[in-house]
Amino acid sequence: MKFAEFEVEDIRQADAIFSGSVLSYEIVSSSNPGTLEDYGLIKVRVEESLKGDIAGDVQLYWWNSTFGMPEELNLTDPALFAVVAPGENSLPLRGSSATIFPSRRPDLLQVFQAPCAGAFMLPYASGSAENVRRILQGESIDLYDNLVPRTGPVLQTIPATHRVEHTFDASMAYGAIGLSAILVSVFLIWRRWRRMNESADQLE
Repeated sequence: MKFAEFEVEDIRQADAIFSGSVLSYEIVSSSNPGTLEDYGLIKVRVEESLKGDIAGDVQLYWWNSTFGMPEELNLTDPALFAVVAPGENSLPLRGSSATIFPSRRPDLLQVFQAPCAGAFMLPYASGSAENVRRILQGESIDLYDNLVPRTGPVLQTIPATHRVEHTFDASMAYGAIGLSAILVSVFLIWRRWRRMNESADQLE
């Protein structure tokens, strides 16, 4: 797998940017956990909105590109988040990052992330807010020297909880319907055969 470069200027395409504390992290699986069908739900308590109008507690949808869902998040408290609204701005594409899958939760804001690149869930420090505003105004800044501190951020570990979400299996449903139709047909044929035999007995 070829990784796509993380471009901090992509944050300009986000619908909302904010700092906040992670309250919970849940991995939701289909009937086959541990695959790329898994997605994450991250509940964040917003502290400061830098773009958009986000406040209070917000639930975020996160599909970690082609990397799979990690068992824990390691972020500062608060952390910096960039998100997109379903049906609004698209996620960026660069190089081999040529596939974007539709959101499994179109009712939720989605963590901003180019396919095969890192997610915009970044450490947050003093000066981060001002540097985000500089990026939004068109300036180019070095990611680590000006936005994310190279050393010293204290990370908190947020372990994931797990939930299996049983989905409708159309093939199994249609198979069950087909089997039911066969059984009904067999029963009707048997009942007709029995009535014919009963009529023949009465004629004798």
